[in-house]
Amino acid sequence: MALERLVEWTDSPRVHHDLAVALRRLGHHEEAIEQRYLGIEPEQDAVAIMLELGDVYLRDSERHMAALAYSTLLSGGNLEVADYVRIGIRLHKSGEGGQAILAFRQALALNPASEEAHRNLVWLLLLNGDGEAAIQHLRRAIELQLTPEGLFTLAFAYLNTGQTSKAKATYASAVETFGIKDGRRLGAPQNLNWLIEKGIHAQQAQAIRDRYWPEP
Repeated sequence: MALERLVEWTDSPRVHHDLAVALRRLGHHEEAIEQRYLGIEPEQDAVAIMLELGDVYLRDSERHMAALAYSTLLSGGNLEVADYVRIGIRLHKSGEGGQAILAFRQALALNPASEEAHRNLVWLLLLNGDGEAAIQHLRRAIELQLTPEGLFTLAFAYLNTGQTSKAKATYASAVETFGIKDGRRLGAPQNLNWLIEKGIHAQQAQAIRDRYWPEP
């Protein structure tokens, strides 16, 4: 291809950008994503550009291509904590839980005090069945900053892993500290309903649900 030969002659970002456009029009999306990344000018925001590109693929239900655009940033390095969190959230949306966990872990490697990275990592660990690791991260996040999200999620994590006494105590603490309305706003009743529907400690989940958020 003429444009591919042109890259051999000059390695300017403009050429990579033009090649990316041509490749995408031809349906060569993986190569287009790589070239678009190489075509980012030094003064441009690489994270914003690649997230926007991934979002376009995600809106078109091209989840694999979206994940590829997002994960390209992970190999580039030189990112801030907030960048890794943004990338991790997008990777989760595109169905790449493993890559998302990696992004959140990279965020925490830079800043172990990032409550947002801890919280997002926790939900992925719970979804992957690693409840004990999720609880460890939640406890660390709550030590850094006590939030209703953290405390209600910790209660759910305890219940999800069968630690019912701790779950009851933590739900009670969360309701006392932040209120029933905050729990409802954060989806605590829906999370309990999910456990009930899945048959995961359903009796205990139902009792907590009926106590704090009874059905209207």
